[in-house]
Amino acid sequence: MNIGIIFQKQKKLEKYLEILLFCFDNNSENSKSYRDLCHNISLAYYYHNNYVESLRYNNLHFELCRQYNDYGN
Repeated sequence: MNIGIIFQKQKKLEKYLEILLFCFDNNSENSKSYRDLCHNISLAYYYHNNYVESLRYNNLHFELCRQYNDYGN
């Protein structure tokens, strides 16, 4: 995931999103990093002006945080 952040900083958003989706697909739903990935993927889609997908991953992030009582503490 850290490599993805490097691509984001270099404005290579396609590669950034590709890496985030790869990590998302190969992660466990009950892990904290899965919830963080949802948030980061939401932002990546937002940067691509794909607001429908951005909202989908953002809602998933909120739902998982609520499900696991993880509110950033």
